[in-house]
Amino acid sequence: MNHNYFRLTKFILIFFVCLLDGANIIAQNEQTESIAPTLHPNTISFANEVYRDCMEYTNAEFLSIYSKNISQVEIIKISLKDGKNLPLLSGISLKNKCNLELKRDETNFDKDNFNPLKYFFNFYSSEEQFIRVDDTHFVIHILPGK
Repeated sequence: MNHNYFRLTKFILIFFVCLLDGANIIAQNEQTESIAPTLHPNTISFANEVYRDCMEYTNAEFLSIYSKNISQVEIIKISLKDGKNLPLLSGISLKNKCNLELKRDETNFDKDNFNPLKYFFNFYSSEEQFIRVDDTHFVIHILPGK
């Protein structure tokens, strides 16, 4: 009798924990979907890539900040000669604390799918920044933060 009672209690507790977790996930998804139309189109996928194992950093408040940061970035093309004195992307630290499998972009750069959230860029600088993608004609231009 005692053993069955504890078993039933354990089952009920697990059931309610799962139920509450499910409700939190649904609420977070609804919150994210409600701001999604105002976000940069890649914000959610870029954030999910970088913060894969730390989903607490993908709520609506953070997504809004990430969207603003992404909109500050443009990829331009210049001659290697003109960009030879620019800092290199390989010198910028990767944000891989929440996704240990995150890969750098220097050797396989795709300007159309570049995720600026992966790097510790200074999005709050009052000056524009230029970072050259190693051994390419591409430069990451970061507009001043507002």
